[in-house]
Amino acid sequence: PYKSELDFSFESGEHIVSPLPHTYIKAEDLPVSLDYREKGLLTTDLNQHIPVYCGSCWAHSAFSSLGDRLKIQSEGKDRDIIPSVQALINCGHAGSCNGGNSGSANRYVYNNGIPASSTRLRTCSALT
Repeated sequence: PYKSELDFSFESGEHIVSPLPHTYIKAEDLPVSLDYREKGLLTTDLNQHIPVYCGSCWAHSAFSSLGDRLKIQSEGKDRDIIPSVQALINCGHAGSCNGGNSGSANRYVYNNGIPASSTRLRTCSALT
């Protein structure tokens, strides 16, 4: 039911701008385990069901991982940045409360940027 809401006009595939770790890190140089929770480098859990149910796990997963990556990059020195899931659902053409695609969400952010959840967005035209 949600496919009519998706924008498939972008190229498929990843956009890679730097060498991938497996090309310059030896497997034996990696730690046996790594848990960013122990280092306090993960952002808060997000809830897609408050105040009402919304099947937007695709958006929450994409933006939770993006927020975590930003926190890891800053080594926890910056304030948490939680990208606006609502702006993505309203403006991103990546899905809705009926489902969506986290890859499309990431592509939308790459092409357009996304405000933090603390930003009050009045219209989608503010993102373009």
